[in-house]
Amino acid sequence: MGFVGARSAYFRKICVFPLSTCQSLGTIMEQMGIVQVWPHKGKDFTGRLMYQFATKFCDDIPALDRIPFSVWYSRVKTIPYKSDDELFPNDPGRVVEVLARPGYLMDRNIFQNLDCKKKAILIGAWAAANRCPFCFVAVSEMGPRPQDIHHVFSIVDFGNGWRTADATLPEFYVGQVFPITYAEELQR
Repeated sequence: MGFVGARSAYFRKICVFPLSTCQSLGTIMEQMGIVQVWPHKGKDFTGRLMYQFATKFCDDIPALDRIPFSVWYSRVKTIPYKSDDELFPNDPGRVVEVLARPGYLMDRNIFQNLDCKKKAILIGAWAAANRCPFCFVAVSEMGPRPQDIHHVFSIVDFGNGWRTADATLPEFYVGQVFPITYAEELQR
């Protein structure tokens, strides 16, 4: 199964991670004004925050509305990938989610690597700055149930229909069709 057709067929300052895993790091980053810390609250909460960061803080990136999408997409997909679990390996098996405003995500002094959620926020920020409809899609290639979700990316309507815009890895491209077994649009 892949993405074909319209949207229905497709599918900041905040950091979300378990307090017990990263209490000291979270406290330091919070004192610096980079993040606020909460326990992980599930994909619905994470999805709402992703939309907020992308839409409310798209102006974190100066002149984002004047950067061609192809240039922005190339820039985002060349940022090295690292999952949140790899960034915070202290508690194996525990769900770790880290989200941030676009300006912080592009600051290499703060984030040297980004996972799929963070890259989706950056693609969403470009879409918001350029007034293109977009949404975040959570998917799985491992099973047909919502609990199998392990990846998220943006889809964008550039004026000629919805296209996948997954910038997670350098070899990905706009409009790419992925072999998925489950997909759902994250709610705003």
